Amino acid sequence: MLNKITNFFHQTKKRIHNSQQTSALQDLLEQSTDMNFLYSNKDAYFSRALAFVRQGADPNVTSQTKFKDFFKKNPNYTLLHQAALVGYIPAVKELASIVQPNMVTKDKETPLHLAARTGQTEAMNILLNTKRFDINAVNRFGMTPLYEAIRNKERDTIWLLLQHGARTDLLTPKGENAFDLAKKYGNADLFPQKPSSKPTSKQPKEEQQPSIIEKPSITPEVQALNKKMKEHVMSFNDAYKNPHDREKNMRLYFEKGAELMRQGAAQDFFDTDGESLLDQAIYTKNQDFMNIVISVPGFQINEPNKKGQYPLHVAVNYYPEGIPLLLEKGADPELLDKNGHTAYQNAFDQGSDAKLYLKGKQKQKELSIQDRLKNLERSTEEALQEEKAKMNALIQKTKKTH
Repeated sequence: MLNKITNFFHQTKKRIHNSQQTSALQDLLEQSTDMNFLYSNKDAYFSRALAFVRQGADPNVTSQTKFKDFFKKNPNYTLLHQAALVGYIPAVKELASIVQPNMVTKDKETPLHLAARTGQTEAMNILLNTKRFDINAVNRFGMTPLYEAIRNKERDTIWLLLQHGARTDLLTPKGENAFDLAKKYGNADLFPQKPSSKPTSKQPKEEQQPSIIEKPSITPEVQALNKKMKEHVMSFNDAYKNPHDREKNMRLYFEKGAELMRQGAAQDFFDTDGESLLDQAIYTKNQDFMNIVISVPGFQINEPNKKGQYPLHVAVNYYPEGIPLLLEKGADPELLDKNGHTAYQNAFDQGSDAKLYLKGKQKQKELSIQDRLKNLERSTEEALQEEKAKMNALIQKTKKTH
């Protein structure tokens, strides 16, 4: 009897201790809700968090606070989600085998989705080698880790996922498979043939996977240009903050970036805020700078940045007056950002004048029923606002006549 009481006491004490450690870990998760913070404080943050886990904290506890990464604000990140997102390898190694493998965020994203989206290939490899994580898990936007990697042009991660057997025949809500997305985002060379999206009894799923070719090589010349382009795009903030003859410096900055692309450098390089060279030009609110970038032969205007935004979405936020130029140069107003919104939807939600430039640019017939209802609500709200303005004007006019 005494032994039972003693055991019960120790178990209760342990449960209380573990609960305290779990609460401390959750508090830490709540306080660290910014990806930039994690990048600059990786060692200190994860060392402290892992100490709580080693002392009994539940590694599956999640943050209820909205966590800000480059792409969205999303609650329910576990410590492993954060480690996979920023590529903190010691934490990924320690947590990969002890957590519930397929815990998801509010957007139904596993750690594999986040590692794929930010190109954390080493973290991805660790997770896949445990054989515990669903390589074909689909998030709220209908995207698997492979499709996230394709969309964000993380070529090394795409190649790794294909090596591990990621399915390529699954369809997104827009009816696109892996090859369709790869063609759209410039990675089709990783797929020697288009996979079939409709299995037949004569052709099992396993046989539908395209054969995986060797990882494409890039010439040393292009590698050197890409390195220069990457460094150049990362230097934007320093150039922009220099108050001495800013317009001249900015013009030289964008001309240099355009020249690197003309020589063969890729355009998909981003600064610390996840923005491209064109995004930066939009940010300066100067259409001449935008033209310098867009006028490069072969420039792809309908490419997303690291935040999952297209140039029109960026212009809604920074420079609505630049929208007509983007539309003239071929920007697609129907493209959806990471949250599934068109630029017009974002403009309406923000109450931005940008909606005046974008209104009527979408093909209503191609929208989903849910989006049609949303747009109907927006149109109704706009009509009510216009009617209210007319009534107020009439009242004011009546008052003046009397």
